[in-house]
Amino acid sequence: MPSSEGWPPVFSRDWWLVVNTFAGWISAIGTVAAVITALYLARKESRIRLKVIAGVRLIGTIGTPGPPSRYAVLEVINVGRRQATVTGLYFRDGLPFTRTEVVWVPPQNSLSAGMPVVLGDGGSARWVSPIADFADATFRQHFAGWRGWVRAPLFRAGITTSAGGRFERRIEKSLRDDLRRFARGERA
Repeated sequence: MPSSEGWPPVFSRDWWLVVNTFAGWISAIGTVAAVITALYLARKESRIRLKVIAGVRLIGTIGTPGPPSRYAVLEVINVGRRQATVTGLYFRDGLPFTRTEVVWVPPQNSLSAGMPVVLGDGGSARWVSPIADFADATFRQHFAGWRGWVRAPLFRAGITTSAGGRFERRIEKSLRDDLRRFARGERA
């Protein structure tokens, strides 16, 4: 405790002994925090990190009359440093207590990547299908009625990797709206 005899305060020897006992604790906490941070940063580079995007895109060609065609697109981008091999594509119902999952085999066309596809750092791949072919009987039945209106905002697109990873994300509003329209029997 500081003495009350004047300014500046003079701390007693006992007070400094108590303060110095905390130095060991503080240095131990700092050492543990440094080790945890170093391990986190070392493992961060070894993780596969992929971004999944699923939506509707308009694709047109110059010189072709009429409006551009609507396509369902599932795209994956490698946002990490580690190479990843995409081995499967799927769509999943996001409702709790249901595990409805549809494996999507994309059409083999000039706009789609093959399967499996290897993505390096910053690499991307996309799979494209005409929206009318994409919204086939499976999806029409899934989004029919009031349950379809509940399911649509929670519907997720995903990919699987050869390392056992699963990456998924909610589908974009444009694809949700088209799937709902097809379920009602309308054209997108």
